[in-house]
Amino acid sequence: MAPYDPLSMADDLHELVRALGIEQRPLVVGHSYGGVVATAYAARFPARGAVTVDQTLDVKPLPARMAQALRGENFADVMAMRQPIPFLSLHGLPVTDEYSAWLRSRIPGAVVETSPTVTHYPHLADPSWFVQRLIAFDRAHSG
Repeated sequence: MAPYDPLSMADDLHELVRALGIEQRPLVVGHSYGGVVATAYAARFPARGAVTVDQTLDVKPLPARMAQALRGENFADVMAMRQPIPFLSLHGLPVTDEYSAWLRSRIPGAVVETSPTVTHYPHLADPSWFVQRLIAFDRAHSG
């Protein structure tokens, strides 16, 4: 059975990018647990930016066993960005100011925003807003 921890899934994603012959550094976007995978990808491989959608990276509020299961082994590697990259954390569900400060302390320059619609699926509830926000973020950080 294949491992499903964020680092293994980031490795799988990188292999897919290589197999498809994509040479440009990707803007990696992940929803929910996919946001953890997108962060792991950006921490390990060249990316022009990372966007998480309705996924906090701080799992401390969860019970210890659940937090460890979500993190998988070597979770610290997920948060160890090799170099600063543009990072956007979009949320459909409310997050605290403390989370925003926590994230920026680990990923300098990270931007935390809330969607106009309260839902775990902001990209589905308001796809026009979501796509426009991704394009604006990517353009603002493209060389």
